[in-house]
Amino acid sequence: MGKFTDRLKSTSLVRKLVHLVVGLCTYPGIAIINKLRIRGTDKVKALPKTNVLFVCNHQTYFLDVITMFHIFSAIKWGRRIGLGCLFTC
Repeated sequence: MGKFTDRLKSTSLVRKLVHLVVGLCTYPGIAIINKLRIRGTDKVKALPKTNVLFVCNHQTYFLDVITMFHIFSAIKWGRRIGLGCLFTC
């Protein structure tokens, strides 16, 4: 069973599905309720593709990582100031 779970974890479709579900569940809280604004997108674009370390100045569990996923997705889709709103915001 170990080989099956390793193959399942390495499948791109499974990772994309997990990112989609987590993103849909957390997007309203980050973009609409907290109104997250992004600054410094030009610096993120200028970073190398590998060997980059992001360090937080406080202890949290998953919120920083999830927020980074949202920010990187926003930059990928051309949003420069905020995450935007999926609906009418």
